[in-house]
Amino acid sequence: MNPDDEKYFKERYQEIKDKVEYKEFLQSIDEIIEENEEDPFITLDQVVSMAIEKYAGRENIQQTHTNQVQNISSLIEGNGNISIQGRLLAISNIKTFTTKKGREGKVANLTVEDATGKIRVVMWTDNMKYMNRIQEGNIIKVTNLEVRKGYTGDLEVQMRPNSAIQVMPEEVAPDLPVYEEKITNLEDITEEGEYNVIVRITKISTLREIQKDDKTLQIITLDIMDKTGSMEFTLWNNDTKLVETLELKENDTIKIIKARANTRYEQVSLSNSWNGRIVKGDYDLPEFKQEILKLDQAKSEQENVCVIGVITKVYDTITFEKSDGSTGQVRSIEINDYTDSIRVTIWNK
Repeated sequence: MNPDDEKYFKERYQEIKDKVEYKEFLQSIDEIIEENEEDPFITLDQVVSMAIEKYAGRENIQQTHTNQVQNISSLIEGNGNISIQGRLLAISNIKTFTTKKGREGKVANLTVEDATGKIRVVMWTDNMKYMNRIQEGNIIKVTNLEVRKGYTGDLEVQMRPNSAIQVMPEEVAPDLPVYEEKITNLEDITEEGEYNVIVRITKISTLREIQKDDKTLQIITLDIMDKTGSMEFTLWNNDTKLVETLELKENDTIKIIKARANTRYEQVSLSNSWNGRIVKGDYDLPEFKQEILKLDQAKSEQENVCVIGVITKVYDTITFEKSDGSTGQVRSIEINDYTDSIRVTIWNK
């Protein structure tokens, strides 16, 4: 045991020392760690808090074996063996990660709303069998849940290996609002918020990395269009794997559910949200034809152009130091078509 961890355990143990032996407390911590080995976000502090909750003796009518349906607004951190029932508002794509034991794990998020509130439902590898049985708008009952504080600080419920999802008839909750999947044209997205769009992919960028606050972020940008306009759609970090897992290609048509609109430098763009989903399909959209720009028609400040030419010269790579202290690289080539020649600058990777 790490000496710092042992010191922390002993400090937290003081909260329940009159209710359980220290050895049993440590055993509970080990059991919780093993039960949550697939969760890459759970912290040691959360594990210890869950162990303390087990012995705290706090009045908690939801910590029962009845698995009764609870109102979302009544859930308390540490509750276990509970069920919720409500309208399924959002389903994320399945994402993969590496567990602490080096195995591949899967995670997805649902958003469920009842008459008292909304909550995130986190699904893990063993629960993925339910993904093809549900869709947005269903009324669902989810059983054998644990209530935790998520990485955002908000409460969420986590499914366990023995959790289940059951699609319920509309009659069980007639007071819930009807689910509506409104599709927004790109030209109508003028302010920040969440939108559903149906678009054609016109370009997929290569994976690139940026540094922010001592962290390395991964990013892939998709250029998208519909009959009204065009826009950028950005995938961040683990979401960049969706290009491969969904086999996204240029000219594919997709529906993006709960894309988040952001404004930067007076330009609106979209990004994938934590509860968003990309659905490939055969949607009715204008065809995209890539126009080739002749080099003698190239003008300053033109963007998103496509050119074809023969490489006539390759310059050496130049390494330089960026303003943040990191290292950058730049290299240039010259290309020529039958109308003119131009220099093309390539940055970093």
